[in-house]
Amino acid sequence: MRHSELALVLIRLKIKSEPHLLLIRSRKWGDWTFVGGHVEPNEKNDWARAAVRECNEELAPLRYGQDFILLPLLDQPIRWGPMPSKSAGGEPTIYTAQLFALRFLKTPAECLSRLSPDEFRIVPEAGITEKGAASTTVALTARKLGSLDRTTFAWDAALSTSPLKTQSLPV
Repeated sequence: MRHSELALVLIRLKIKSEPHLLLIRSRKWGDWTFVGGHVEPNEKNDWARAAVRECNEELAPLRYGQDFILLPLLDQPIRWGPMPSKSAGGEPTIYTAQLFALRFLKTPAECLSRLSPDEFRIVPEAGITEKGAASTTVALTARKLGSLDRTTFAWDAALSTSPLKTQSLPV
């Protein structure tokens, strides 16, 4: 049985009074997913290091410690599977994921304006479904947590408008 460890970063924003998620486009799989990815062999047992590396890669030009910090969300990683892995030719895989919340150190508008609008979307949390254009990882993580309501927002104040394109994902 194949095993895969993931460090995933939830970027929650409140726009008006509704919670939203910032998702990144996966060009490889054609869906929208969390910032984050696989834990590298030199990062075993250091989930935070993997999460920082993934954020610095995927959120560039934003930088950890200057534009944002990460906060652990769970005492223990979550697991699901076995499920067929797209990246391993359908091989059954058990996934283990540790979750982090991103907190902006500068205003979201300032930070998000530096990201490519083609690569990122702000999606209403209510629109995340397993059958939508969000990745299976997003849908399963939301389902495993039961609710994202207990997770930290990236900024304390509600935003009056979205700094990036807001899109409901197709069901």
